[in-house]
Amino acid sequence: MPLYALMHLYRQKHGDGRGGALQFWQTAQVRHYACHAYDDWFARIPPVEYPWLPLPDLSHLAHALVACGENERAACVFRAMGPYVTRQPWQDINASLGRSSDWRDQFLRIRASVLR
Repeated sequence: MPLYALMHLYRQKHGDGRGGALQFWQTAQVRHYACHAYDDWFARIPPVEYPWLPLPDLSHLAHALVACGENERAACVFRAMGPYVTRQPWQDINASLGRSSDWRDQFLRIRASVLR
């Protein structure tokens, strides 16, 4: 999935907290790949099959959609994830932004905001 490659590139460029970290995710390239993954993969899967989807893929997709402003699509992915989450990409994003709080707290805050 290209979103994994983008996360790898993000770690290389911003993993140590260098500036521009948030802007990395707000580009046309990220939006293109996030929306493409949603439209051509996730949206084609019947909801009854959501429990069998790979949680790491859903986590990366949810993060990319939120980060590029596609909150409605992200909400669908968060619903498919249910109460579950993977450490990545949330932990690396939290650390690269210099946030002192636990990555799980940030994830829960983001998910709650999107699911309102």
